Amino acid sequence: MSSTPPTTAESTAAPTKLRVAAILTTYFRGSHSDVVIGRLLDGYLLEGQRREPEIEVVSAYLELLGDPYGGEDPRHDIGVDLFDQAGIPLFDSVAEAIGLGQPGVAVDAVLVIGEHGGYEENIYGQRLYPRKRLVDAALSTMWGAGRFVPMFTDKQLAWRTRDAIRMYEDCRRLGVPLMAGSSIPLCWRTGDQTWPAGHTMDAAVVVGFGGADIYGTHLLELSQSFTERRAGGESGVERVLGLTGAQAHTALAEGRVDPSLYRQALDMLDLQPEDEARLSDVGLDIFEVHHRDGLRTWTVIHEGLNRFGVAARGPQTSTATRVWAQRGPAFGHFSYLVRNIEQFFITGEPRWPTERVLLVSGVLDAAMRSRHASKIEGVPVPVSTPELDVSYQNDDVNVIDAHGLPVIEDAE
Repeated sequence: MSSTPPTTAESTAAPTKLRVAAILTTYFRGSHSDVVIGRLLDGYLLEGQRREPEIEVVSAYLELLGDPYGGEDPRHDIGVDLFDQAGIPLFDSVAEAIGLGQPGVAVDAVLVIGEHGGYEENIYGQRLYPRKRLVDAALSTMWGAGRFVPMFTDKQLAWRTRDAIRMYEDCRRLGVPLMAGSSIPLCWRTGDQTWPAGHTMDAAVVVGFGGADIYGTHLLELSQSFTERRAGGESGVERVLGLTGAQAHTALAEGRVDPSLYRQALDMLDLQPEDEARLSDVGLDIFEVHHRDGLRTWTVIHEGLNRFGVAARGPQTSTATRVWAQRGPAFGHFSYLVRNIEQFFITGEPRWPTERVLLVSGVLDAAMRSRHASKIEGVPVPVSTPELDVSYQNDDVNVIDAHGLPVIEDAE
């Protein structure tokens, strides 16, 4: 699959700022809608400097109103009032939001945030967020109007691999520039900043916190942001293993996860002895990924760890990195995601390959299915992934990411 982005159609108007339709599942304080859309409404800090948004949210579709978790969660909708105060109309369908209440495409870009809300969970532990449904509604609107504009969708493409592949292929077929992903690969780093571009890599370990589904996508994308820089670039994935609970603890104790790299990644987190001792008692998930060029990576997800570490090794090179995300209410790392989204909408060129997120979507789906099968069978059950023959290269030249550190007490 090529990583060359298609060219967007020119806008029929020339406003001062590009007009964006926000397509959202829910909007409560601290939700992804809040920390992204809030910055586009009010401006944001980046590298200590105040920035005014370069794009303008002019319409919104908000799927879950009131209590987005159906009375099971104390979080409540704040989006309706915020959009009303900002003078931004809320519409009852994706198509109406994109057409500003009329048939057609009356915006220059579409921002989809299909994260959070009381959607069902399947037997594999995957939350069935409607990302594909929302993207399909946007694509259908564009097709009917004969006008195609860039679209960003938050986190992975879809919870199911075949849906993710279809989203990717539909956008390429229709000429819709598509970008996806999360804020974690853009976060502040200490230690070795990244893997040297073009150096051979044999193995890598990422440690972080969970749950497996909601944070698995963050950690897998973080892993890809390092491993895709290896000699030859990304080659695709041939099989994935997911383990949880006692099986994961046994695998870790027996050295199935590369012990040296795991130790290096953990050492970057500056844990107190008592905190590290508790890791053997908390929930644990492991994703083992076999890439087509022989690279093997592990994602180790400890409950309650609240820190991220990465270690990688090759014949001539080794690196170890700590990755810092900022706690709320600031969530400063989302400023970098917003800045990259803005630049994508303005240029029509994704800041990183969409193939990265396509691969992450498929690996997470395979890992969650393998995790379930391994638990049921009582032995590790890897899942073959012939559909993840996804190769690409990335030089990071267009990425706007964090430098230095935020205030330390706010960063974990």
